Parts: sequence; C-alpha cells; structure tokens
Amino acid sequence: CPGSGKTFTMAYKTIEDIKSWIRPREGIALLSFTNTAQTELSDEVEKISGRKVGFPHFVGTIDSFINKYIFFPYIHLLGFDPEKVEMIGEPYGRYYGWFRSQKCALKLKYAVDGTLNLPAGSAREYDAATLQKAKQIKAKVIENHKFTQSDANYYALKILSEHPDIIEIVSGRFPYLYVDEAQDTTPIHWEIIKKLSSDKNNERFGVIGDPDQSIYMWNGALPSLFTDYESELAKKDKVFHLGECRRSSQALCTFYHKFSTLKDAPKAIDPMIASHGQNPSIVSYSSPAGIRSLIDDFKGTIPEGDTF
Repeated sequence: CPGSGKTFTMAYKTIEDIKSWIRPREGIALLSFTNTAQTELSDEVEKISGRKVGFPHFVGTIDSFINKYIFFPYIHLLGFDPEKVEMIGEPYGRYYGWFRSQKCALKLKYAVDGTLNLPAGSAREYDAATLQKAKQIKAKVIENHKFTQSDANYYALKILSEHPDIIEIVSGRFPYLYVDEAQDTTPIHWEIIKKLSSDKNNERFGVIGDPDQSIYMWNGALPSLFTDYESELAKKDKVFHLGECRRSSQALCTFYHKFSTLKDAPKAIDPMIASHGQNPSIVSYSSPAGIRSLIDDFKGTIPEGDTF
C-alpha cells in the first residue's frame, strides 16, 4: 500500500546482503523503473548504510542496466556496428523528424513477438496510412543504427533469446537481482527479468511494487504482469504484503481502500497522524469555473493560521 516502506524494504534488504559480500567481481543489481524512483532508491541505500553503493554492485534504472550490460556490449551479435549506434528520443534528446509519420515512427514500440504497435495513449492519434508509413520509416531508422530506449530493450531481449550464453554471463555477473516499482515494467522488461532470474547463476531474486500505483500504463506498462507473478509466487509462500502505512491517517487509509485492489485496508501506524479525524471527500467539477470553486472550497478547510 502507499506509505508502506517499499523502497526502504528493498534498500535495507540490499544493505543486509552487502554487509557479508565477499565476491570482488560479482554483485547485486538493484533496479527501479524511473530516474526519480532510482534516485529515491539510491538515497535510501545511502541513508541506511552511510555510503553510496558502488562496484561490483549496480543501483540504477532497469533501462540503464539493460543498456550497460546487454544492449551496448552485445548489439554486434545482431549485425549492428556498435560504433554507429545512436540513441534517439526521450530522454536522449529531440528526434530529428518533424513530419507526422516520423513522429509516429518514434512512438512505435516493439511487442515481445516483434510486432510494432502504438501505445494506448497514442493509438487514436494516427490513421492507418500514417501508421503504415511510420512502420517503413521505423525500419529505415533501425537500419541506420538509431534506437529509442524502447527499441534498445526489444533488441536486448532479442540478444538474450538468440544467444542464451549472454544470459549466463549477465546473471553470473549479478547473481542477486532485485526490482523495485515492478508494477511499471513493460512486457519486454518482464521477459528480460524472467530470463535473468531463472538462469542457473541467479541465486536471489525479488520484486516489489503496488499495482494500484502504476503510472505508466499509457506507455506500455502492465501491472497485471506483476500481479500474475505474485499469484505464481504465492503458491510457494514467497509473497509478503506490506500493509502498514506510515504516511496517512486511518481515516484516509480506510477511505482509500474502497478504490484499491487490496484485500484489507492499510493500517495507519504513525502515532502523529494515525488518529487524525478529518475525513476525506470527493468533489467533482465539470468546468474551469468548477476548478476555481474546488480550490476555494479546499482553502476553506485549512485551519486558521496555516497557509496555502
């Protein structure tokens, strides 16, 4: 649940492992989905341990891990020249194309089976003719060694699928693999994670997340992959639920529960706020004027002496 200490739990687990680590050339990979989440994770690790985690371990985003240990080192196995490879699109910079079909090509993403599709958030923007032209452009862009991060992830999966010995190399380099914010990973992320975690060299694997907090479904994330994996692990008694909330009052936790997928309402445990009596409410609006009214109504609930 929100405020349950997911990042703290993953960071603390990593620090406990590092305390007894004696392998100079193998390490722990601690991954998260976004730069913001990765920074929070790194800060938490540093706060707990009093120092940054460095070699031979890795703390970073799942995309940066894929780039550093799979895509760039082994893209030559698929016939590409590593010296010519260029990353395009966010977060690497503006795409060079300006035409509608070129912008559409940038948004196209590979599925696990290699088909090209638009994410749900972009699918309605383009007609069939533009989409077909975009796919042709996409093929030419890839031929010219230009990859979006989504492309790099797909080709990394392709590398692992066609060259399983690379799976052994990567999982051997990082025999412990932990993934934070797992609800925001894409199907291709999951396929890569599954290949690494199921390899004989993997010794420990853990994922943590909250399907109700997924914010990247518009960009291909599927929290159902996380919950399906939870169901699979539950059969082996390897699932643990964090149901205590350190962030909110019990009134808010009980209210939130109605809109969540949680079986039970979170338990508020911070003594400073757990018993706060203000009950949440839902206020709707349907116009800009309604937004102004909502803000005025909210300001009216602030205790005298406080500011907004």
